[in-house]
Amino acid sequence: MSAERDQRALEYIRECIDLIEWDVRSDSKAFTDIKRSAARSIMWSLMTLADETTKLSDELQDRNSKVPWKKIRGFRNFAAHAYEHIRMEVVCAIVQEDLPPLKTVVETELAALRRDS
Repeated sequence: MSAERDQRALEYIRECIDLIEWDVRSDSKAFTDIKRSAARSIMWSLMTLADETTKLSDELQDRNSKVPWKKIRGFRNFAAHAYEHIRMEVVCAIVQEDLPPLKTVVETELAALRRDS
């Protein structure tokens, strides 16, 4: 059961990362103003991606202990409850520095789940 749940969550996280990457490519000024559509789309994708990580099994998270799972969940809580304090330069850093390693983990885990099924 948890493998199916992990797979669904990982696929959603990958979809969010793909959407963020598309938004960044489509609007070079996405990180300059939260009022831009791409900026809001990026924020939404980050929030829902972070929320989805809470559905991943402890086993998957333990295998990937270098991923800062608590910080990811913390971002979701901050974005949901203190959104007026979000700075786009912080969001930019998250997208540029934290998403690529997360994407690698997601793709690796999805590939392993496909092999095992």
